[in-house]
Amino acid sequence: MKNIYLTLSILFIQLNAFCQWHPVDTVNAAYYGICFVNDSVGYMGGYGYYKKTTDGGLNWQVDTLPSPQGYVKQFNFFDNGVALIGGNYFDPSYISTDGGNTWGSDTINYPCAFVPNSYVGISAPMNPFGARTPTFKTWNAGINWTEQGWITPNPNGGNTGAIAVSCADSLHACITAGEGSVYLTSDGGLTWARQTPYDSTYNFTNVYMHDSLNIFVVGSYGPMSTNYNSVILRTSDGGLSWNAVYVTGTNVQKVAFANNLVGFAGGDYLVETMDGGNTWTMDTTIFDVVDFSFPDARTGFLLSWDTVYHKGSVDHFKLTTGISNPVVPVEFALSPNPTTGELLIKTEGNDPQTITIYDVNGRIILTQPFKPEIDVTRLSSGIYFVEVQSRGEVARKRFVKM
Repeated sequence: MKNIYLTLSILFIQLNAFCQWHPVDTVNAAYYGICFVNDSVGYMGGYGYYKKTTDGGLNWQVDTLPSPQGYVKQFNFFDNGVALIGGNYFDPSYISTDGGNTWGSDTINYPCAFVPNSYVGISAPMNPFGARTPTFKTWNAGINWTEQGWITPNPNGGNTGAIAVSCADSLHACITAGEGSVYLTSDGGLTWARQTPYDSTYNFTNVYMHDSLNIFVVGSYGPMSTNYNSVILRTSDGGLSWNAVYVTGTNVQKVAFANNLVGFAGGDYLVETMDGGNTWTMDTTIFDVVDFSFPDARTGFLLSWDTVYHKGSVDHFKLTTGISNPVVPVEFALSPNPTTGELLIKTEGNDPQTITIYDVNGRIILTQPFKPEIDVTRLSSGIYFVEVQSRGEVARKRFVKM
């Protein structure tokens, strides 16, 4: 009985900790990656620079890099003071040995991934020319890299340039390489085995390894002009067999898990699972998802094109706002959506104070004291955003005017 109670308690904690995403900051430029080392300190990558926060995303400070060029998509931080930054194949990469205070140029090839809580990592440069691609391995947090095995071209066409890497341990890693290509190693990168069930009509863009057996791969399928059809692949036997979940209406490009049960995939819209990947549901209230970061099993951050979201325990709001009795974040639902005229707004949490409607270019169309019903008959057909404010909390959702 105690074991059953403990199991149910752990399940409740894992699910309850991730009940709702809350916006913590609105960004006004394009960012390509996010990384939080704990629930306060985080980084967000732009083009030739990055931003740092020390208060959970409420405030950000811009830090420049030695070169003003190149995308910043990936961050890696280690307890020995080493930190790495990189982007795409042609983008410069950087290394720091003082925890990110100063940066120097590095020769690391992205994408790369590290074994959790380890200095061991695998790098697989994105080769855009469709040729054989080498992989590299580090045992000292990226200070030195040694060439390992090569991944070979897809016999059904498409390039082999690595797009994403994930490591389960020092022996087991997985690479997605674009058009129909997934590679696994069980000897630390010396050899790579291409998984064969999928051809070049599949475009795999990201991978997440729970362990050497349980692996998730995401991407799109069908012609490139119809990439709103997505696929989430899963293996629970280390690649011997794969099961596919097909998701329509969104282009899934990223996947990450907070714990064994709670996972998220993102692209045009957010897709989430609460049962370890058996089933996935789409959340159309959060869209244009760029990246995820989970500093621990109960805290998550999500980067979209215009907003940084937080998900986790309510203690985070006490920490980042300094309020000893944190307010309950405002939440609301829109209906009908799409609408031809009347828009109903049902709120939960604090009493809403004001409401603002923006168009897709960020122009304010309407701002007024909150009302649960708004007549949008006169609006032109298109996509709009509703923002509800309440005691310092802000929530935003999209609606379509038909």
